[in-house]
Amino acid sequence: QACGVGTYFAKNSKYPWNNGYCRINKMPDGRKQRFIILSRVLLGDYCKGTTGCFLKDMPKKEDGTQYNSMVGFNLENPTVYVLGGGSDNQVYPEFVLEFRTA
Repeated sequence: QACGVGTYFAKNSKYPWNNGYCRINKMPDGRKQRFIILSRVLLGDYCKGTTGCFLKDMPKKEDGTQYNSMVGFNLENPTVYVLGGGSDNQVYPEFVLEFRTA
C-alpha cells in the first residue's frame, strides 16, 4: 500500500517480475513457472497516491470532481497505477501469460 489502497497495475512487466510480485511456482518436474495477467486499464484522471491513502479521501480536481485513479512514485512518468475499490469496470484482462524455465 505504498502508493495508496487499491489494486495495483504496472506499466512494464519488469516491475512485478523483479520485485517479487510474480510468485514462482515449482512444477512437479522441477521447472519453475510464473504468470502475468496482461490487462487494459482505464485510468482516467489520476493523482499521486501516498502510503495508506484511499482514493475517496484524496483532494479533488479543480472542477470539484474526484480523481479516477492514483499513481505511485512519479506523477510525470508513472510506472505504477492504483485503482480504488469499486473500480472493477475500469479493467479488462486480455491475456494470461505463462512463463516456464526450460
